[in-house]
Parts: sequence; structure tokens; C-alpha cells
Amino acid sequence: FRAPGSPPAPSGSAVPGGGGVPNQFGPAPGMPGSPTAPAAPPAPPVLPGSDLQLELFEPGKLVAQVGDQPIFYGEILGDLNQIVSREMPDASEFLKDARRKELFGQLLPKMVEQKMVYVDFTRTIPEADKRIPEIEKKLEEGFYGTELPALMKRIGAEDVQQLEEIMRGAGTSLRNVKRSWIEGQIVGFYLSQKFTDDREVTHQEMVDHYREHLSDFAFPARVRWEELMVRIDPNAPPEIALRTIEDMGNEVVFGAPFDAVARRRSQGPTASSGGRHDWTEEGKLEDKELERVLFTMRLDYLSDVIRSADGFRIVRVLEREQGGHRQFRDVQGEIRDAIKANRRKEQVSTYLEELRSNVPVWTILDESTPEPTGALPETAARRNSTRR
Repeated sequence: FRAPGSPPAPSGSAVPGGGGVPNQFGPAPGMPGSPTAPAAPPAPPVLPGSDLQLELFEPGKLVAQVGDQPIFYGEILGDLNQIVSREMPDASEFLKDARRKELFGQLLPKMVEQKMVYVDFTRTIPEADKRIPEIEKKLEEGFYGTELPALMKRIGAEDVQQLEEIMRGAGTSLRNVKRSWIEGQIVGFYLSQKFTDDREVTHQEMVDHYREHLSDFAFPARVRWEELMVRIDPNAPPEIALRTIEDMGNEVVFGAPFDAVARRRSQGPTASSGGRHDWTEEGKLEDKELERVLFTMRLDYLSDVIRSADGFRIVRVLEREQGGHRQFRDVQGEIRDAIKANRRKEQVSTYLEELRSNVPVWTILDESTPEPTGALPETAARRNSTRR
């Protein structure tokens, strides 16, 4: 399962610095007619995985192999089920299955990317046969010491047994989650050590970035305002509501406090708080005529009566701020961080391209390449058999 608030489906690279890694239950420390008839809409693109019979897959089904590292369907099934349950809880099983297939085509390549980095780590670390088990044992202790309690709290499980039951219901297991977390930790640390960039970010680079991404630093105009509102009774002439709102406006004109009139007579959503609305950004209101009035009328004046879909309104603007862009001097820290992040992303992207030519990869999404036959390589089989 993903941590609460994660995106419906990850995008970008799977490795740190390039996007999110699929990681169940928490993050590691992102689809002819006649000539006179209207043209038929173009067929939607065929997404990777959309034609697979996923419902026939068992959790132990091999869906990818990266070097000597296998990826089984059970390692991704939990993510598929969690995302589908969150996005479309009331949809039919047919629609849910279609979404799983689409997500499978997105998530599997990202798991492959992470696995490629892990394979590179196992190839380059000195004394791998000795050190990798030591590293993984230490990380396993960290998983049980800190990540597992946090995971149980996040999921709402009272004990490990209940957590296992929840995970089984989602199509995954604690073993898969632990393994994914450990590999994510190793990959993140390995990349952070491999790509260090101490080059200074120059002032000119920051200026250029600011100009090229000016829209990123824009902020909209906004207003604070108050309203008197009367709803139109569908069983009565609208003139009755119109006379009522006009009478309320006259009360304010002749000295009654606006908020007192709103509390006593207004039927708007903020009547109980005196008709006050907090800051409202331009472009956020569905009623465009009301929005036009709010962003053009004079401050502290009562508007004319405004006819809306649900009734009549009189508004008063208390404060208004014009839209614009944050000043360069105020965002230099953000820009510097963004430039460094982009540098690292480019480094990782180049590195992944090199890995693709050096690490043999097969996935079930590959149409032209047959599934690997025979036993898994000894190291992969041994590592898979010892995953607890």
C-alpha cells in the first residue's frame, strides 16, 4: 500500500530523484460512417499491459526478470488493488480490471528501473556475497524497528497478524512489502552516493530558470468579501425573493451592520458567520458573473443585486489583492534546489540508459521476447528462497 495522499499512479522515473517507486503499504526512507456522418473519434492508444489477461495471473507468476533478479506478479498486485480501490471503489469489476491492466503497464517498468539499479549495486559493491546479507539484515532490523510500527499505525492494524490479513486481502504480503522497502533503501542510498554534484549554482543560472519557469511563480488575484443572499423558492414568484434581498440591502444602507443583517436574514452558506467569505482566488468560483463583480467593483461598497442560479445576492468586497509573480529575490532558494534536482535527474536518466544496455531485462510486456525458460539463475533462486 502507498502512504496516504500519494498520487493515483506514479509518473516519471522509478528511482529516487526521478519519481516514486511502487511500494506497497508505504514509501521507502507516479490510460466508420457515411461521408455525411460525423467522423468517428480516433481509437484510444493501446497502453502497455492493456491486452494482458491479468486475472489469470497467480501471485507467483514471473512478470519480469532483471539480470538475475525476478519480479513476480505478487510484488505489484498490492499496489494495483490499492490504487483501484481508492480511485473507483464503486465501479464494476470489469472497469476495475481494465484499470488494473492499465496500471500494470505503468508500474512494472518502474519496478524494473529500481531493480536495474539494485542489480548494478550488487555487481559493484566489494565483497558482495558477504556485505549484501549484512546490509540487508541491518535494514531488516530497521524495518521491524521503525517502519513496521508506522505501517501498522497508518493501516490501522492492531497487530502483525491483522496487518498480514489486510495485506492478503489487497493481494500482497508483509514479505513483499519488506523486500520492496529494503531494496528501496539500498537504491536510494546507492544513488545518493553515486551522484553527488557540488557544482555551484550561478546567479545567471537562477535568473534563466526564473524567466523560463515564470508561470511556476505566479499567484492569482484574490478577494475577501461578504454577502447577503436570498434563495428563490421554486413554488413562488422570483419577485418575492428580489424584494427581500432589496430590503436587506436597504437595511445596511440605512445603518444596520452588514454582519447582523446576514446572521438574521441571509440564506447563504456563510450566514451564521455574518456572511463573511475568506480569501477567494480568481477562477475558483463557478458563478462567473459573481466573480466578475467581486474582482472589478470598488472596495467597501454594496454591489447591485446579482442574479445567480440559486438566488439573489448583494456583496461587498472587504479586501482585494492583485495577481502577479513572486519576486526573484524571494524564490532563489527554491530555484537553487530545483536546478540541483534537475541536474541529478539528468544524471540518473543518463545512468539508467547505460544500465539498459548493460543489464539484460525481460518483461511480460515485451511482445517479441519469449519468457525466460529453465531455472532462475542460482543467485536469484537463492535470494528468492530466503525472502521471509
